[in-house]
Amino acid sequence: MTRRIPAAAALLALLTALCVVTAMAAGAAVELPVRVTVSGDAPDVPEVFTLTLRAASDGAPLPEGSRNGAYTCAVSGGGSAVLTIPCTREGRHVYTLRQEAGQRHSGQYDDRVYYIAITVTPEGRTAAVYGDAGMQGGKYDVLEFRNRYHGGRSPGDAPAVSPKTGDGGMAVYAALALVSAAGMAVTAGQKRDL
Repeated sequence: MTRRIPAAAALLALLTALCVVTAMAAGAAVELPVRVTVSGDAPDVPEVFTLTLRAASDGAPLPEGSRNGAYTCAVSGGGSAVLTIPCTREGRHVYTLRQEAGQRHSGQYDDRVYYIAITVTPEGRTAAVYGDAGMQGGKYDVLEFRNRYHGGRSPGDAPAVSPKTGDGGMAVYAALALVSAAGMAVTAGQKRDL
């Protein structure tokens, strides 16, 4: 009995480390928590980030509203979303999740790709495991995309209003002085001729 408790605890720790999500009912769904974070000099108008979930295996069920083997979801600024994948077909289904690159030049966008494997048993039980490429590296409790903005203005940012300093008037004054000098030279030349 005392040997079984450590073995059961080790098995429980292993399953927890692999981020296994289970559901017992037939026709169940797996919910994937996704978070988008923003740091640095974020723009005044929040950018909308597009997340794309693609079926990497044939026949993998996708959330409603999917087209051409992909489902897109929008997250405004820093925020979170839950992607609900229906578990309607028996088998192992593989997906990729990525964030599309943003449009601002001042932004550094997270380009990581998450891999999600969902297994649906004949009894209708489901298990989902997600991690990085090939499931070799870290496993995650939440799929997070980290974006950072650097100083400086980009075409998508609101233009900065420059204060009027009068420095632009110097060119006008120089042009007027040049025209006046030319006029005085012409007038002086005409007086000599008389």
